[in-house]
Parts: sequence; structure tokens; C-alpha cells
Amino acid sequence: MAAKRMEVVSNDPAADAERIVRAFARRAFRRAVTDDDLKPLLDLVKARLGDKDTFEQAVRVGCWARWCRRTSCSCASRPQTG
Repeated sequence: MAAKRMEVVSNDPAADAERIVRAFARRAFRRAVTDDDLKPLLDLVKARLGDKDTFEQAVRVGCWARWCRRTSCSCASRPQTG
């Protein structure tokens, strides 16, 4: 029997997204991150939330964008869901 998919939700999406993206970016940058490092990632998360993406989808895009910047790939397309 397949496991039921659970969706991550947040009562405070902006604060929770910043906490998650900051922790991810710190590991991805392999150093302390500044607010300037985080701004483009958090702007992307906020834009996705404004586009009615789920909290989980928006945070994944923010983290994926950091990875893409690191590996120089293109992140123009939306991630696959489901």
C-alpha cells in the first residue's frame, strides 16, 4: 500500500520560509549567509506564494534556485509536482 502524501503548511509562511531557506543556504554556501545572500531567494519564495503555489512548493523553488545558482543551470521552469 502506497504511503499517503502529506502537504507541509505554515501559519507564518514568510518567517518559516526564511528559517528554512537560511538553514539550507548556510549549508549550500558552506559559510554564514547574509541578508543580501538570502534576498533573491526569499523574493522568489514570496513571488511563488503570491502565485498561489503551496508553501512547500514555494520553499522548494527557493532552495532549488540556490542550487541552480551554484551549478549554473537554468531554473526558469516550474518544478514538477505530485
